[in-house]
Amino acid sequence: MDNDRIEGIMEKYKIGYLAGVFDLFHVGHLNLIRRAKERCDYLIVGALSDELVVKFKKNPPYIPFEERKQILEAIRYVDQVVEVTDENHEKMKAWNLYHFDCLFSGDDYSGNPYWIEDQKSLQRVGSNIEFFPYTKSTSSTMIKAAITKSLEQKKMKEKRTASKISRWVLVILFLLGIAGIALYPFRNRNLQLKITTAEGSYIEKVGSDAIANGTCNHIEITGKEETEIIRVRIYGTMKSVLLKEMNYGEFASYIESVDNGTVSVVPGCTKITGDRNVKMNMNTDYVEMLQKMSSTFLQERLILMELWAVIVAFAAIATSAVIEKRTENNWDNHGPIFEVKKFFSDIKKYGQYMVYAAKTDLKAEVANSYLNRLWWLLEPFFSMLVYVIVFGNLMGNSIENYPTFVFSALLMWNFFAKTVNHSVKQIRSSRDIITKVYIPKFVLLLSNMILNLFKLLFSMIVLVGMMLIFRVHVGIYIFWIIPAYAVMILLAFGLGMIFMHFGVYVDDLSYAVSILLNMLMFLSGVFYNMMTTLHEPLNGLMMCLNPIAMIIDTMRNALLYNTAANVPLIGVWFLISLVLCCVGVHIVYKNENGYVKIV
Repeated sequence: MDNDRIEGIMEKYKIGYLAGVFDLFHVGHLNLIRRAKERCDYLIVGALSDELVVKFKKNPPYIPFEERKQILEAIRYVDQVVEVTDENHEKMKAWNLYHFDCLFSGDDYSGNPYWIEDQKSLQRVGSNIEFFPYTKSTSSTMIKAAITKSLEQKKMKEKRTASKISRWVLVILFLLGIAGIALYPFRNRNLQLKITTAEGSYIEKVGSDAIANGTCNHIEITGKEETEIIRVRIYGTMKSVLLKEMNYGEFASYIESVDNGTVSVVPGCTKITGDRNVKMNMNTDYVEMLQKMSSTFLQERLILMELWAVIVAFAAIATSAVIEKRTENNWDNHGPIFEVKKFFSDIKKYGQYMVYAAKTDLKAEVANSYLNRLWWLLEPFFSMLVYVIVFGNLMGNSIENYPTFVFSALLMWNFFAKTVNHSVKQIRSSRDIITKVYIPKFVLLLSNMILNLFKLLFSMIVLVGMMLIFRVHVGIYIFWIIPAYAVMILLAFGLGMIFMHFGVYVDDLSYAVSILLNMLMFLSGVFYNMMTTLHEPLNGLMMCLNPIAMIIDTMRNALLYNTAANVPLIGVWFLISLVLCCVGVHIVYKNENGYVKIV
């Protein structure tokens, strides 16, 4: 016999009770109410209050209680609708209020031990519980899931559309900006000559009109009977943008004659001797050089292009953050805001581990060594000696304090090269760790950077000693080494994160990076002064496009020559380094779960 025939034979109850949420009312609800009415004369339906739904479901209902009540009251099988609250949702409390003969429910609760206990309690007062087959084809959960999925898909589609539009807008703006900077017709601009003498430095300003008319061929020296010119630097409109640096020999080649005096080139300087008012008459090559630099301003163009690229990159990050904020509930956890919060949270969480890992690696390096930590001093020192012996003869006497000149650059280069080179195999070399426990992959790189930074600081002892031996004058500009090292650390971290990711998938990348680093070493002015050794415009190009060359030059100027940094250039590369850090963190965070499968 089927269920309908069985129910027709069984005696009906007088009062029946059925409780539920009845959110997003569907045919399953209707079948349950209809079958309950068939088993009783008077059916009371309890609808859970909004507060109780939140308590049990952790989310508010789509339809509020009053609207759900009206829907239930409109159904002909329902005789009375009551509100189920926190005070009467328990079955015995409901029976005390309504004295029903039977409580009806779907059979998804038939095996629940709590319901079995409630059934025994109700049977003791003459009531009962009956379970009806649930309509499996339809449920509120399924409907809600379908709605949620549809909304998520819609929002993700909107997000992708907005992202595509913003991406194209930014690309167009970038291209227009680059084209505008490249094609803008620079007119003659003012220049500044910083003449460094044995007594100090002074600025000789050269106006744009004088440069354009060719009347800039005179340099006057007043108030001194004898002046020893060591070097001359030429700056552009951006007062810190170094366009050209000349040593005493090159500067002397531009002097055609001297009024009221004589000129002679002696070791270490160009000596100007004469009366108190000496005028140096410069040749046509000098005039043409100033005219060329005043009209082209190649370095300024490159700096502006780099700055515009950085602005567009930050605009892209900001746009992604806005889109992420608007679709926060349906976001894939790889937006800028989330990753920044997660990054600093992981730094705080794994900070002690990074320091511990760095200490362990430091101890392991010198565990079986007789000289122990002394090798951290000897390694860069002997490398410096080799380079001084080999390249010192090539440089001659053109570079003052050449050992200090080379050693200071080697310290920075070794930190950068070791960090980047090690990052390529960072994931594979840490296979035993990442396959057993979860650890943010950037923590591995930072641990290695802490190790290299400690070695750098340890080697500074030798550098300080060399500066004392060679009597290097230290001035206020020495503090410019702080932003130089800051840019170097950020750049190493950003590039290291990117190479660490691709190193997982490309085995040959380690060889390619090693070759590139060797080439970059000789293109970064570690052993020579780039501004004086390389010819224009190559020196300016290298200084703008090679961040390592810029960082080393900034550090040397601050440490050895008491000169301010190229502020626009170091500022631009600081921002570029930040962008690289953001890109690296994003790539690693997004793909780190897949590294375990490959290594």
